[in-house]
Amino acid sequence: SNLELIKMDPLTEKKWFLYINDHHEGPLSVSDIHERMKLGGAHQESFVWQEGMPTWQMIKERQELIH
Repeated sequence: SNLELIKMDPLTEKKWFLYINDHHEGPLSVSDIHERMKLGGAHQESFVWQEGMPTWQMIKERQELIH
C-alpha cells in the first residue's frame, strides 16, 4: 500500500529529534527538519538525535540530513 511506501521513505520517516533553544522536538522526518531550516527555526549547528546514536550530533555532521 502507499502507506507502507511512505513509512519506509527515509525523507518522510519520523525518527529524528531536534534540539531547539531549550527543548527538543520530535519525532520529525528529514523533510520536517529541512522545513524548519528553511523557516529559520533550525540551522546546520542544531543538534539532532535518533535511536541508535550514542550522542546528539549537529545537523552538518549527519550526511543524510545535509541537502
